[in-house]
Amino acid sequence: MNDFSYPSYRQLIEAIISTIPLKDFTEVKETDDHFFILRHDVEFSVEKAYELAQFERDHLGITSSYFFQTRNYAYNPFAFQNIALIQHIAAMGHRIGLHVHTNGLIEHDPLVTLIKKDLAMLQNGLELPVDRFSFHRPKHEVLHQHIQIDGLINTYNTPYFHFYTKPPKLEQVHYFSDSEHRWNYGHPLSILDEPIKKIQLLTHPYSWSQQGMDNVNNFKQLIQRQEARMKQSMHDECNHFPNELLTNVLL
Repeated sequence: MNDFSYPSYRQLIEAIISTIPLKDFTEVKETDDHFFILRHDVEFSVEKAYELAQFERDHLGITSSYFFQTRNYAYNPFAFQNIALIQHIAAMGHRIGLHVHTNGLIEHDPLVTLIKKDLAMLQNGLELPVDRFSFHRPKHEVLHQHIQIDGLINTYNTPYFHFYTKPPKLEQVHYFSDSEHRWNYGHPLSILDEPIKKIQLLTHPYSWSQQGMDNVNNFKQLIQRQEARMKQSMHDECNHFPNELLTNVLL
């Protein structure tokens, strides 16, 4: 189950939910000792998030949470095509959240201001409710503040998250992530035989594909798709494209 293909993803999720109940963040209580939270941080491609959301609906019959950035070079969540895709993700029953890029901020009050501003921007731009946020590559100084904002869920606060210890403590929420296309905190199936089963699983949709590509080919596909979108945008905006490029033998 380490090839990051959709079939392996299905096996992984089915194995977990056969033992542990899948819950939304809003359903988890401090006293719970069995829950599985599934979250996706979208780094490079709204389209890849949409594809994974469809797979979860059509092949697993589940819903999860998708977190989008507002400050991202790779995609614009407010492009008309991306608004439509994210609205479709929400229409499938998935929850939409803000993936906060702190840009190096670590002070509490400026962080809270940034989160509120970006969340309002995302909510208004998508015309969707947004009630949760996750941090992009967070520093420990940020996580240890346990930032709380009324009406919002911080995915790195208890009861959803505990800091990783080695070996992990039984009573902790076991946090697993596919960051950098590998399981840096162990494999999610490693705790299924333990008496207390609390999991938050983070995936990044760009890492997963039908055929289970390695990371080099994942990035190649992302670049190819981005190039195609740029060419289409140029074609839509400039009636002299691509003739000028063809004339100069650049295409």
